[in-house]
Amino acid sequence: MNADGVKNLDRMQIQSGAAALESVNRMVLPTAVEILAESFSGLGPKIHRDACRRLDDLKNKYGDKLPYLIGLSARETWFALYDGAGTIALMIAEGVLADSDQSRYLATAEGYGEDEGVACALYNHLARSPASHQQTTIQDYTPFEGRPSWYDILESAALYWFAEAAGSYRAGNVEGAFNWISEAYDALSLSLLDKGSSEMMKDAHSYLASRGAKQMLAKSPKQKDKATVRECWETWQKRPDSYDSKAAFARDMREKFPNLESQPVIEGWCRKWEHESKPSVS
Repeated sequence: MNADGVKNLDRMQIQSGAAALESVNRMVLPTAVEILAESFSGLGPKIHRDACRRLDDLKNKYGDKLPYLIGLSARETWFALYDGAGTIALMIAEGVLADSDQSRYLATAEGYGEDEGVACALYNHLARSPASHQQTTIQDYTPFEGRPSWYDILESAALYWFAEAAGSYRAGNVEGAFNWISEAYDALSLSLLDKGSSEMMKDAHSYLASRGAKQMLAKSPKQKDKATVRECWETWQKRPDSYDSKAAFARDMREKFPNLESQPVIEGWCRKWEHESKPSVS
């Protein structure tokens, strides 16, 4: 991407960020969200243990401020979805991205979240340079001493999504429950990057943010690659000996299609396609 392209994209992201902030404020989301061990009832034993362990870890660290952190993570998530969708909408309006049913769907918070993965959208938002987005990002850090770490925000979002999964399951929405579980584990995987913070990891965050910006201008190729990966996945289902696991499949696809973001994202697609392919039970 040349200098003018980067400058133009920065302008669009700042515009979309301002609009995203307005959208989040209009939602009147709760400042604090209380989540207890009981919130995960209905999930399998392993998932329940994982969620409770994360809950205990964050409780020990944040105490009675944890509900505020979970509320913050929810607002940051919605900001990330509206921000990404808004940038896509501007790209369509300015002729950078072709206008189609698919691109218009990507220009909605729901479509952007489905395409990027909600956890990845949140991570990419948190990884951006605060200097270029300080006027538009969520900044309600009053209960905390400064901004909470990225991995704490990601883990808090994972707790929220585990609770959403349990609620979906209890309501009989099994597919929705699996989708939220997938997002929660993706968030936990991404949070591990920040727990190993060092100068090298900071450079990696800068690279990820830059790469994410460049890939916004390559949405159409990415969609084509994703469709091809779906075809490869369907072939794998017919020949299960081709790969030992979703991780092995995702690694191979990531090597073959450099436009795609990461192995966890591709694994998330696999889980989603797997659930979609299962016959519904009436």
